[in-house]
Amino acid sequence: MTQPADLVAKLLGTWPAHRWRDKRLLVAVSGGADSVALLRAIVELTDNRNLIQVAHFNHGWRGADSDADQQFVGQLSQSLGVEFVTASAANTVQSAERPGRSEESARRQRYRFLIHGAYQWGARYVLAAHTASDRIETMLHNLCRGTGLAGVSTPRLTRPLADELLLVRPLIHCYREQIEEYLQRLGQSYRQDTTNTDEKYRRNFLRQTIMPLLRTAYGPHVDKRLYAFSQIAEQSLVVQQQLAQQYWQQAQHLSQAAISAGRLPPDRRNGICLPSAKLLPVAWPILLQVLQNQWQQRQWPQQSLRRSHWELIRHSWEELSLAPESKGTETPDPQMQADDRPKALDRPGRYARQCEEVHKSAMQMLPGEVKLHTMGDWLILNR
Repeated sequence: MTQPADLVAKLLGTWPAHRWRDKRLLVAVSGGADSVALLRAIVELTDNRNLIQVAHFNHGWRGADSDADQQFVGQLSQSLGVEFVTASAANTVQSAERPGRSEESARRQRYRFLIHGAYQWGARYVLAAHTASDRIETMLHNLCRGTGLAGVSTPRLTRPLADELLLVRPLIHCYREQIEEYLQRLGQSYRQDTTNTDEKYRRNFLRQTIMPLLRTAYGPHVDKRLYAFSQIAEQSLVVQQQLAQQYWQQAQHLSQAAISAGRLPPDRRNGICLPSAKLLPVAWPILLQVLQNQWQQRQWPQQSLRRSHWELIRHSWEELSLAPESKGTETPDPQMQADDRPKALDRPGRYARQCEEVHKSAMQMLPGEVKLHTMGDWLILNR
């Protein structure tokens, strides 16, 4: 049976203490079992409790229960001898059902609070209590909604949160049963969020209904098997990211050369310029990863993007490789009269039809006012 020290040892195996013992930490604590276990384990392992600060954000969605959560976390922090900071959402309401209230908006509020608190505290790390069970539920949730490798391999151990600030999830390899057993053996209480049993929330439905059915049908080890698949996906994604970075560096070099040679105008420097596969061969999954990386880096809106939009980009890029060799000139203007277009577009045959398709896709508007252009052997997105 799991001993309290076993969970602590697992945490150390995931996130070795030499990385953080002499640094300031901000620990996000909601009052639930996972975050309370994280706090207890970190306090047990630290050499200096003065480097730890507990952060609690009160969304106010559950009225008196939310206030009781805040009070509980404050008292726990005091009993452990660590600093405590809290904040409440402005214009809080009793229920998340009110227009303008959502889990996503709450998450943004919470992380803004954590980032601000970490900078105030001088923390290098913000700790969150996501577990292996959370990762499995996230994977299933994203699979049902439609996702790629990134959606089935999150949350991960770490991710950049802000400049010189890293979000860390030291319990990411621990399961919910281990967390509860750890707290029971410590005699440590925690808060129960009554909304966690409401199955109108999809994650609760996965936790309360789907996972028990899967364990019955496939055995008690199905959690570990699902988690192992998530880890394989993460490893594949790491390789894909590396290849995407290499490709992007090569694509940038080519685009700069094209600008210098006059084949691309200078104002394309701020856009995403992707050469056709004739100029730089690459598999579409790698190119898609490049696009997603650059979209995020430029902070272009992503919420409205659908698979159909990525497929539109893919189609335009693939058509470039099917078109006749470019002479370095821009794709014909859509406003150009038929008689004024290059004769290559008017001649019969497969290449003429293909080139015409490139012409038709040369000006597309994507969500977030992102424009999709084709120009010679280049696919260009700018905003």
